Amino acid sequence: MAGRSLLILRALGLGVVILGLPGVVSGLAQLSTEPGRPEAVRPGDPDRASPPGAPEPACVTLGEVQEAIVEIINRMAPLYNIGYHRETFEIYDALAKLLIEEISHCKHPSAIMTRARTRLLGGRTEADRVPGMAARAWALRYAFDEILALDEPL
Repeated sequence: MAGRSLLILRALGLGVVILGLPGVVSGLAQLSTEPGRPEAVRPGDPDRASPPGAPEPACVTLGEVQEAIVEIINRMAPLYNIGYHRETFEIYDALAKLLIEEISHCKHPSAIMTRARTRLLGGRTEADRVPGMAARAWALRYAFDEILALDEPL
């Protein structure tokens, strides 16, 4: 798994504590607690910012975004199917927020990444408009599926 995708998933591991399902989604929890792994640097974190004159961090790639989405869908779809609709929505929403933040952190995102960000924002807006946790989770899942269908031009 790519480094940045792992950081995205590690950040989401914190959401597993909120879920109260650490045994069911232990893989996510483990990602947030593996010894020797660097902590994620959050955009705008003054304590972890790059020194002046340092090169800008690399922008998140479409492949990294898609990898994170696939990982979360693979972990959450079985839980959704047994009735954990709220928890699935909360993790999907946390991933969408994190991906929007990662893409926004890039000073010059590609057109395809701008499109992915726009679709994530639209998915969150749609999730806010529909009633019920199942429908909210699906609103984000549809956005994720559209991003998975995107292909970086050669």
